[in-house]
Amino acid sequence: MMWYDWIGLIGVFFYLLAYSLLQWRLVDLSDYSYSGFNLIGAMLLLISLCYAFNLASLLAQVLWIVISLVGMRKTRKERLLALSGREGI
Repeated sequence: MMWYDWIGLIGVFFYLLAYSLLQWRLVDLSDYSYSGFNLIGAMLLLISLCYAFNLASLLAQVLWIVISLVGMRKTRKERLLALSGREGI
């Protein structure tokens, strides 16, 4: 295996770690770690795709990054609102 294959496998590990922690209720959707692990996984898989291209995987990883960033932004916004004492989004 090439180094970029190992990078991709590490990315898969981060995806599985995030999902496992969520299923085992060790994190929830509002934890930065959940979105962060998904973001890291997608970025590592993107690196591997630079060397072993696959259009479908590229699209999936780009969308995964966008979804992770949106989730992190939503979490940040909710935490700021909670700190300010206001309810809602």
